Amino acid sequence: MDKLTILLADYLPLANKGEEAILRGIQDMFGGPEAVETCIFTHTEHAGRVDDINVFPVEWGFRIAGRLLTWRQRTWRRVLSCLGQRLGFYGRAWRMARSRHPRFEPLRSYFDRCHLVLVGHDAMFSPETCAMIHVAHAAGKPVGILGAGFELNRRMRPFAVPVYRKAVEESRFVVLRERRTLRLLREISGSEKLRLAPDPAFAMAPAPADETSAYLNRVGFLQTARERGRPVVLVTVCEKSVAFRASFRRCTGLDAKRDAHVRFVARLLDGLIRERGASVMFLPHAIEPGIGNDVEVARRIRAQMASPQHHHWILEDDVSPRLLKGIIATADFLVGERTHSLIGAVDVGTPFVALTNTTDGRTHDIIGDMSESANEIIDMDAPDVLRASRTVLSAFERREDLRKKLRDVAKRHRAELAGVAESIRAQVPNG
Repeated sequence: MDKLTILLADYLPLANKGEEAILRGIQDMFGGPEAVETCIFTHTEHAGRVDDINVFPVEWGFRIAGRLLTWRQRTWRRVLSCLGQRLGFYGRAWRMARSRHPRFEPLRSYFDRCHLVLVGHDAMFSPETCAMIHVAHAAGKPVGILGAGFELNRRMRPFAVPVYRKAVEESRFVVLRERRTLRLLREISGSEKLRLAPDPAFAMAPAPADETSAYLNRVGFLQTARERGRPVVLVTVCEKSVAFRASFRRCTGLDAKRDAHVRFVARLLDGLIRERGASVMFLPHAIEPGIGNDVEVARRIRAQMASPQHHHWILEDDVSPRLLKGIIATADFLVGERTHSLIGAVDVGTPFVALTNTTDGRTHDIIGDMSESANEIIDMDAPDVLRASRTVLSAFERREDLRKKLRDVAKRHRAELAGVAESIRAQVPNG
């Protein structure tokens, strides 16, 4: 086999660098971009390529994924999807295997020649991805779940459990990134296929050191910080994740929650600047319209900071996930709300504190449990800024010890993912 051809039959928004990091991690698990050809469904008008990635419009395969829907609308449509599958209707998923319409010929052609079908990355596992599993299984393609982490709400359970159970049965492998998901699917299926492993994003190699240095040499803020001997603290913030949505529970209304959020983070960063002489740079992981724009969140936080403006700055470039990880590797410390910035920090050994809340099982499982960093997580359900500041300053002081721990953790994660890749390749003819 000259090149392993993979169809990631999920919706993957490339504007979100954490999502792309998973895709790049999957590439690197199986030998790197030169050895692997990949394909995804994303927001695009036409079939084509983005860099080295084959892309198809998300609407070609999905009715629900990738659409702006209320929680009620999404739940109702997923219920209908479950009911339809139990009656033998698999909707748009059949397009990749059976459609003879000229419009979908590029998708069917890629599916015909692909060696491996993967679904369920991040929190994207859903009834629609179960349909993808069934279609690939029916076509005789090696198909399985890789890197999934999700929950199943009480109202969906009666409808989704039979569909999820069948999806596990038809998958050749089921690799999960969170213990809560492992427990859920074990309860549903009782399958011995289930395996817990680190998120594939841990496998993504950062940009080469010379490429990262060449880029950072053009960032005057960092050059000034280094010249003055100030430690560099990177910050990732967001308002489009559970880390924000389920925090600051005493606030009534979105505007009040946003205000509380920016004030809280501003005070933590002011403390690092004042008490530890840090230079703080915001590092966006998504620059999407609306609430997905990390730069806009960072601007509001900067406006609340009491520290002199020459001590904090926002990197506004839309850089690749590999370069983001390379930049994180150069930092002295990270304060992170974006889970994939924390994954990057673990993998390159950069000490950090994570900002989230008690309902965020993803961060608590992946970072707290599997990456041995529970003491570096600050829950923002109803946070005490003085206590949180002490946690941040303490972690900052212990950063060399934390760095050593993270290097050991990263080595273990990479070994586990290499084992996952080997076991999946064994499912691919001539793999």
